[in-house]
Amino acid sequence: MWDSRIWTGNQIEIGYHSITYECISTQTSFTWYLTGVYAPHTTEEKLLCWEEISAIRELCGDTGWLVVISTPTEPWEKEEGVIESQM
Repeated sequence: MWDSRIWTGNQIEIGYHSITYECISTQTSFTWYLTGVYAPHTTEEKLLCWEEISAIRELCGDTGWLVVISTPTEPWEKEEGVIESQM
């Protein structure tokens, strides 16, 4: 559960395959970043995804950074357009 008395969060980046939030401690000003990634399957999209993750890493600097990666596991999830049409 998120306690806004202890942490504040700011959405700082929305990419094609990821969303990144900056999380700041209200008590110590410690800053860390959380990035959620939906990993694609085509080679071209994978390369673009890694470029996106690399750019986010530069943005976050040397602070703490947590990346959560989700990949489709079901055959119907891999069909082009299925994920986008559900969002």
